[in-house]
Amino acid sequence: MRPLCGRTFHGKFIILWRSEPSMTHMADEVREIPDAIDRLLSDGADAISEAAAAILSARPRWVMVVARGTSDHAALFARYLLEVRLGLPVVMAAPSAQSIYQVAFDWTGSLVIGVSQSGASPDLSCLTDAAREGGALTIAITNSPDSLLAASCEHVIECHAGAERSVAATKSYVNSLVALIALVAALDRTWSFDIRGLSSAASTSIAASERWIEKSDLVGDLARSPGVLVLGRGFNLATAHEVALKLIETAGRLALPYSTADAEHGPLALAGSDVPIIVFEPPGIMAGHVVPVVEKAARAGSRVWSVKLSDSAGGSGGRDSLVLPFVVPDEVSPVPLVIPGQLAAEALARQLGLDPDSPAGLEKVTLTL
Repeated sequence: MRPLCGRTFHGKFIILWRSEPSMTHMADEVREIPDAIDRLLSDGADAISEAAAAILSARPRWVMVVARGTSDHAALFARYLLEVRLGLPVVMAAPSAQSIYQVAFDWTGSLVIGVSQSGASPDLSCLTDAAREGGALTIAITNSPDSLLAASCEHVIECHAGAERSVAATKSYVNSLVALIALVAALDRTWSFDIRGLSSAASTSIAASERWIEKSDLVGDLARSPGVLVLGRGFNLATAHEVALKLIETAGRLALPYSTADAEHGPLALAGSDVPIIVFEPPGIMAGHVVPVVEKAARAGSRVWSVKLSDSAGGSGGRDSLVLPFVVPDEVSPVPLVIPGQLAAEALARQLGLDPDSPAGLEKVTLTL
């Protein structure tokens, strides 16, 4: 706070203070996302092209994606992207099967993609080492090109997100998504969209999200509630998982992520007046499978906070909806849609008197086996 002005009141001089928005590394790093995307698409273009050429040459029949933490959600996104756009079956790795149980896999015809911001966790490099030795084509997507993971893989796509001072990964997560999108776009020549437009979409999302969080009661609602359901489906199932993790790790709030399809198999029983729901509504054909579940949750009494894209530049939503004023393909929508969740988690942490940059009990780099 700093003095705004002084006033004399009943003979006493009183200083009026103006509060300034709390600045955190986490918020700053979210605002750096558009520049980070531009940097990746420029400085990482050669590495992405080389990795794509290697995949086209190897013609893998199946893919394994290995990751931990936030990067696990980028891996979940990769599963949808590779299966939908390339028709390649994808499995999510259980790293301990290799690092602890020491299973001997048959890597014939495989592509193994390791995703990690730090690239430091030994369980990831243990698996990619074994896969490479077994004949798999291995690719690392990491913000640390000198890491163990990078050294264990044949090809390395650096995220070029820059250093993150906050424990919570934000811009490195988004750039992991963009790296995957750029890689698949280089492989699927039938997929035509302007990938460089993602930077502009992210910038618009940041501005719209900050206004929405300031004007709505989203943060207050989350602060008053014992927990929250976070829903998505398809490509944005990864968004639901990532935003739930951000609410947990930065604000200490119990957040349960589910596909709207799975939510109807039990978790929706939690819906009620004391459990808000955040839903990331996808564009395109998946929307029709998400909206009925959201309406069902609202009828059960939950206050539903929806984040979605507009079908026109003039679109707008109610106070409980954020409608981003642009359209991008469903496959890339997690890039702009995750940003409101990141900023909401940061704002909630501050509302609760917590430091989103340094959550209790967490470190920036986590090493597991």
